[in-house]
Amino acid sequence: MNLTVDWDTALASVNQDRRLLKLVIDAFLREAPGLQEQIVAAIRDNDVRTLQRCGHTLKGTMQSLGAEPWSDMARRLEELGAGGSTEGARELAEELGRQLPSLFEQLSRFTADGDVPS
Repeated sequence: MNLTVDWDTALASVNQDRRLLKLVIDAFLREAPGLQEQIVAAIRDNDVRTLQRCGHTLKGTMQSLGAEPWSDMARRLEELGAGGSTEGARELAEELGRQLPSLFEQLSRFTADGDVPS
């Protein structure tokens, strides 16, 4: 799995407005850890509605940020919740948790210098 941000997609989602992309990234970096915690709690409590909602929220934002591999993991969590199950969600949430630091690092680099990696 290629765990790199597709910066063309990220910039296209904000009409090439780097300042707006920074704002979206900043908001995501603030909100994502809380959503991740809610996912863990939802799995623990067998709360499929919260699992679906948090998975959906992460999926959509990650898609717009060009973070397709991470978005795919969130989509699968959303689908489990939508299907009324948390079976397999713990392992998937743990994998997402292991991979999120890489995403956070890539996004933080952009907000620090406003340039995309080559």
